[in-house]
Amino acid sequence: MYQLCMLQMISVPLASVLVAPYGVLSGDGQLEEVLAERLRTRDGNAPDIWHLSPDQLEPTLKAELQQRGVDLGTDHAAKELLLSTTPHLLLWLQLRFGGDLYEHLPLRQGTGYRSSANGPSSVLMKADSDQGVVEK
Repeated sequence: MYQLCMLQMISVPLASVLVAPYGVLSGDGQLEEVLAERLRTRDGNAPDIWHLSPDQLEPTLKAELQQRGVDLGTDHAAKELLLSTTPHLLLWLQLRFGGDLYEHLPLRQGTGYRSSANGPSSVLMKADSDQGVVEK
């Protein structure tokens, strides 16, 4: 079983963002399948796409994106997003799921970090159902 799990938001100098109302991207489980396949084909390399639900979006990253013109909704109409350093990947996901695509956004270094002992990554995690442990 796979679940989306935010460990730490990376800091990237240039990123593209796909924004949609909460549930449009992740509501039916298809995004989990896409991200799981993406991780399998990365051969141990760092992920190049991150999913952020409204509660995972750090205030500093939210402010940074809003300054760049990204519409992140309100508390009553929250939005989820995909962040990637690979713009063509988000274009394909926009065609598949919908949403608004913002390409090549310059982000300040250090924006949006969450602490984690495992280093900067937000990845799809595999849950170990026997012990309740979440592992990469």
